[in-house]
Amino acid sequence: MRIAWVLCFIAASAVPAIADDSARPDPRELLRKANEAAAKLTAVSYDAEFRGEGAIANQIPTVKGRIIAQRGETPDRPKVRIEGQLAEPGSHTPTQVKFASDGNEAFRIEEARRLFLRGNTTDAVSPELNALLPPKYLVDAPFRTDITVSEVIHEGVEEVDGVECDKLKIIYDPVNRLAMTYWFGRKDHLLRRLENNLQLRIPGKPGPQVGRIIFSTSNLSASPAINGDTFSFSAPEGYRSDTFAPKPRIGTNNLLAAGNPAPEWELKTADGRTVSLKSLRGKVVVLDFWASWCGPCKIAMPGIEKLHQRMKGKPVEVVGINCRQRQAPICDAHKVIADLGLTYTQVFDGDQVAEDYRVGGIPCLYVIGPDGKIAWSVSGWQPGLDETLAKLIEEILQTEARKKAAE
Repeated sequence: MRIAWVLCFIAASAVPAIADDSARPDPRELLRKANEAAAKLTAVSYDAEFRGEGAIANQIPTVKGRIIAQRGETPDRPKVRIEGQLAEPGSHTPTQVKFASDGNEAFRIEEARRLFLRGNTTDAVSPELNALLPPKYLVDAPFRTDITVSEVIHEGVEEVDGVECDKLKIIYDPVNRLAMTYWFGRKDHLLRRLENNLQLRIPGKPGPQVGRIIFSTSNLSASPAINGDTFSFSAPEGYRSDTFAPKPRIGTNNLLAAGNPAPEWELKTADGRTVSLKSLRGKVVVLDFWASWCGPCKIAMPGIEKLHQRMKGKPVEVVGINCRQRQAPICDAHKVIADLGLTYTQVFDGDQVAEDYRVGGIPCLYVIGPDGKIAWSVSGWQPGLDETLAKLIEEILQTEARKKAAE
């Protein structure tokens, strides 16, 4: 239910910083006090904002809301209630959302879709929770790693939401300017704000691009009012009810594990023809996730074309899913297909499909059985992989033939 946090904020108002270096407090001691304060925290409430700037601005949602949270049985399953607004990445139109979890059962109300979701907390998808409850509250020693970093600097005292805060900068990588900045209340040592600049390499852009994620709080309380209804919601009248879909099993390669139902998709070819996974049911399907700017993808594609030619006349479909073109124009993708003489099916605008299939690096290949379940997956390409794929496909076809013969 949580994500890795890299956050930033530019302080809007400040009181004069401590001028005498000798009077500055020991920043590592402040981090130790922050760890102690977090360990004592059993519940917390605050208003919060989460958003991106620069290169990251359109890559993450923008979220605002009110949070009430309490320690759960395990750190990754806190009790929580969130009521706020969420705008999807790249959108400036927020929608009302509500999320609650008692640590075992979760509830989510989506106003835009008039949808009420309920189910196991482990299956719950909640971008608002990921955004507004960072793993710095309700866990023990959340800053223990920061204490070990070689450069920890006290940058003075600044006011956040009317609270005087010690401002600490943790410099992880001076060369690439990677640093985290925290604002801790001077009296309670609880986190009020944190900041981090990101350097992203985006295809088509010269050099690293700078972006940041912003998280800030106000009206923080360590003793919120909590009752028996705090961590649950009921379905609003007229809303459609559904359950959170069970989360898929993940393999050791961090891709969807064999045996999972393959996520459905529907995309178009360059000439506008619609291709869907459902339309290919009964065949072995090979998915090749690629982009025109990806050198290893272009190295892999002749081998995939060879596999496609080898499987002609058999119930096998090879599909290239173009994704993550980013700054590269789509005509570059068409040129790659033409230059390499590729004849296997190619579909486009596959960013969401790549996300559904947990595609990290590309090329990424999936083999889906005739039953619609994942049979095999791999990231990257190496010589002879087309032979490995061919043997795997033949085994699947033989198993399918034996099944039909036994019916």
